[in-house]
Amino acid sequence: MAIYLVQKTAISMLSSWVCFNHLLDFFFYKIAFFFYFYSVKNWAIKSTRRYILLLIACLLCNSIQLFSQSFQESFGQNRVQFHSFDWSYYETEHFNIYFYKGGQEIGKYMIYSAEKNLKEIGENLGVKFKTKINLLIFFDISDANQTNIGGGSLLSEPNASSIRFVDNKLFLYFDGNHGHLEKQFREGITQVYLEKLIVGGNIVQAMQNFITADIPLWFTEGLQAYNGEIWNTEMDNILKDKFASGQYSSIKKINAENQRIIGHSMWHFIDEKYGKEVIKNIVYYTRRTKNVENALYYSTGKSTLSLFEEWYNHFREKYKSEIGSAHNDSIVNLKYKKRKLYYQFKTSPNQQYIAYVQNNKGRYKVYLKDRYANKTKVLLRGGFKTQSLLIDQNYPLLDFSKNGELLAIIDERRDQVYLNTYNFKEEKTEEKMLEKFQRIYSFSFMQDKKMIVLSASQKGVSDIYTMNINTQTTNKITSDYYDDAHPRYWNNGLQEGIIFSSNRSNDSVSPKGTYQGKQSGL
Repeated sequence: MAIYLVQKTAISMLSSWVCFNHLLDFFFYKIAFFFYFYSVKNWAIKSTRRYILLLIACLLCNSIQLFSQSFQESFGQNRVQFHSFDWSYYETEHFNIYFYKGGQEIGKYMIYSAEKNLKEIGENLGVKFKTKINLLIFFDISDANQTNIGGGSLLSEPNASSIRFVDNKLFLYFDGNHGHLEKQFREGITQVYLEKLIVGGNIVQAMQNFITADIPLWFTEGLQAYNGEIWNTEMDNILKDKFASGQYSSIKKINAENQRIIGHSMWHFIDEKYGKEVIKNIVYYTRRTKNVENALYYSTGKSTLSLFEEWYNHFREKYKSEIGSAHNDSIVNLKYKKRKLYYQFKTSPNQQYIAYVQNNKGRYKVYLKDRYANKTKVLLRGGFKTQSLLIDQNYPLLDFSKNGELLAIIDERRDQVYLNTYNFKEEKTEEKMLEKFQRIYSFSFMQDKKMIVLSASQKGVSDIYTMNINTQTTNKITSDYYDDAHPRYWNNGLQEGIIFSSNRSNDSVSPKGTYQGKQSGL
């Protein structure tokens, strides 16, 4: 596979489109106004034809605006630019892989990963991808939210978890886990195909498919999730909870929410019972007929309702021992509010305090609940509500010191990482800026309340560090391209060390470095 490194800014690449774009504007406006006046002046035309002509005129005008915006916007221009984006790219057979300073290693990783996953998804769907796609890789979710490419919104729906495909550009962001990056890519490539399947490649196909397509969300979102990653324990537990809690006590009670998990489980069920070739057939017939009902019947001999009944009976039988057994075993009762996210639950060593994050569409609060006094207060507020940006659930990060004197909160504001420490004795919070890291993925206190161990990134690589929170002196524990996360200090009285999760092939790392004058076992 031939690979080329091209050092260019993307602005210079697209500047040649400006004059051509103006000519296209003039040409398409002429066509749009022709359709409009023709439909208005000739009232003898049948109403159906008149409405279709008017719709074409509207679509043409709208497509001109979108086309014009996509090329007139500077490639890499941002809503609020906290730092510069000097784009370069690698070129492969099917992709231009764009990256900027700090993301070089991620760009290199995607050279092989993109082509490998594209081939696998093409085999799964029974299709071949011919159009070259631009991959824009952001170092983290904060950088991704700064772009205004594609109209400023990178979401397929509000508060979605993955970035969408816009104007032949697929947006990805790194969260410290290369597996998650591949998942985003696989879902994005599936979306590329589904959009072409539903909308078509030109205005005539788009009009025809717009009128005739009958493709439900469980089909599209479920197929993206199915191609994104294999069905696993986490997903199985989510679906199990739906059955166990009584939400799916009958097939009639399954509502329009959670189409992604329903669709993913359906494709997983079809794969297990009917095989991958049937999935290819379903996709093929859907492309031909633009009707999922017909595609399912041609491929499985079952109607949509019959197939869902099979799906429902399969999982209800699988989870029958769990149904009705759901119970609340929490050490504290919290009043959860709908449509708000709750995460980072931490308990103090003496079990008196519970700290957690509540996120309302990007606006977050860090709560501290005193279980003995039954009082709750807000320690930190940040972010802002949004309907169009990705919600960053990595921040804030929380942890209690081993002696229970401190609660540390790491968050990000204006693309800068901050450490807040709440002192329980003094009942006050101290804030410091952490300048050494591009991103912190997880952390925990060590035995000394002044020391923390953290998974963080520098130059696009996640490694394990120890840091003194007073002096910000750091010690790098690992130094390689593996994904190292969730570090915890460990001490059994005889030995001490750091435990962390990693995608490395070995289950241990040779001791490296020192901690407080003692050899650290990793």
